[in-house]
Amino acid sequence: MTDLLRRVAEHLVDRTDRHELLGRSSLWRPGHLDDYFIDMRSKLALLPADPHSQVAILKAGTPVELCQWAIAFYQRWRRERRDQDLAGFMTCADILVETQHRDGPYRGGWPHDLPSPYKSKRPWLSAMAQGEALSVLVRASNAAPARARYERAARLAVQPFLKDLEQGGVTCRDDAGCVYLEEYPSDPPSHVLNGWIFAWVGVREFADTFSDKAADGLAAKSLAEGDDELLVRVRYYLGIVYEEQGRGVLALSMWEANLAAVPEHADSNNAVAYHYAEAGEKLTEALEFIQKALSKDPENAAYLDTLGWVYYKMQRYKRAAEVLAKAAEKMSDAIILDHLGDALLRTGDIDGALEAWKKSLENKPKESDRDATEEKIRSNTAPAEGEVQEKPGGEGDGGS
Repeated sequence: MTDLLRRVAEHLVDRTDRHELLGRSSLWRPGHLDDYFIDMRSKLALLPADPHSQVAILKAGTPVELCQWAIAFYQRWRRERRDQDLAGFMTCADILVETQHRDGPYRGGWPHDLPSPYKSKRPWLSAMAQGEALSVLVRASNAAPARARYERAARLAVQPFLKDLEQGGVTCRDDAGCVYLEEYPSDPPSHVLNGWIFAWVGVREFADTFSDKAADGLAAKSLAEGDDELLVRVRYYLGIVYEEQGRGVLALSMWEANLAAVPEHADSNNAVAYHYAEAGEKLTEALEFIQKALSKDPENAAYLDTLGWVYYKMQRYKRAAEVLAKAAEKMSDAIILDHLGDALLRTGDIDGALEAWKKSLENKPKESDRDATEEKIRSNTAPAEGEVQEKPGGEGDGGS
């Protein structure tokens, strides 16, 4: 576990609106509470210097913000031994204790009454907030004379981890029995990796500090796939994060590292293939990558979409349309249907293309994709007088 945590920490990304990359703490030692695995001290720049003004902001912050400020105070105190930093940390810990729900459906938690990116029913509990609160409370129980106060709060805070999402908790299990710690409760589960890692660290620290068997078992089940498999999963999802941020080189480095370790890893083969297809480059290699992915899961709709999109970029439009139609049958997805519409247009089936694009819009694509799809529908439904509609062609389909 020690080496695993160290390697995961080296890759962890803090996904904020600023895309801030928080570094691994140089003083952190797995299994010890003298520091924390991520250096949070830069978060304190958001707070005023005056302690009285700080308290108002701390109380107004979200549970995650409060916990991260607490950890930042703690880390600065451990380095500089300033009384005001210890006081700031303990103030945060006290706010957690005072605002924790002690009964009712959110017992042990700090519910969020604000929108989530996955349209969670409000208010909602977050495994990330619960885990970070555990990390704060176990440190407070070591740093303060009133240890029992914070231990009681920590034991209460672990309770939502022992219930699944349907019961109002923050965990879910897949068909293989692996336990996921959900940053956002959603249906289907969102499996946000960033929040899961913070949650897992908190559960692990609680289990180690208080020798709690239930928490120890939960942490073990959440790593049921084993250390190497977990690191592959971490790199895969970090690649997705980097790709979304427009950092394609970093994304590829994550997936290629996976394939160097596990050449048959289907998701990474698919991700590399889709990256190349989107870029319109190395299409022959992209075809090889996606065929490897499909050899592991030939009915996977996302993989079929990638294969169809590679064919599309290779100008094998008829074959692309066939594969994308199969993908759309398996999953009604905005991107798959948009790709299908593009391929059908190139084969000359304008009516089919319009139908696919309209179905894509019904599946609520993100705003930028929606605008592009709506424009394709407009331009292919009612061309301006005298305007020459794009002529389908470029079949170039030299076999399948």
